[in-house]
Amino acid sequence: MTATTTNLGEFVARLKRGEPVPRPDPEGWSAMIARTTLFGRVCEVAGETYDYFLDVLPPRWMGDGGYAFGEGSDPLRLFWAANTPHGRQYFCRQLDESETRQFCRLARIPLTSG
Repeated sequence: MTATTTNLGEFVARLKRGEPVPRPDPEGWSAMIARTTLFGRVCEVAGETYDYFLDVLPPRWMGDGGYAFGEGSDPLRLFWAANTPHGRQYFCRQLDESETRQFCRLARIPLTSG
């Protein structure tokens, strides 16, 4: 994602675009981490995964329908929930370093937690 955006809402909307990588069922923790850690793609996750990352540490950012998770100086991971024709679904996208910097600048949050 190379286009510079001046509005956080527009930037988040861009990050959410794309055909989601479906969540296999069943999926173990290691497989889920491997699947969702690759940069630049939207991945469907289980509601339990969404809740886990929301609860394990305070989110770095919370907004309408989603949050950004990141430990220390790690790139952020954006999570959101959406009502779809298939019911309530949960998604995440691992941001790369550039996207994390832009997100933090637009959200007015520090680049690192801690």
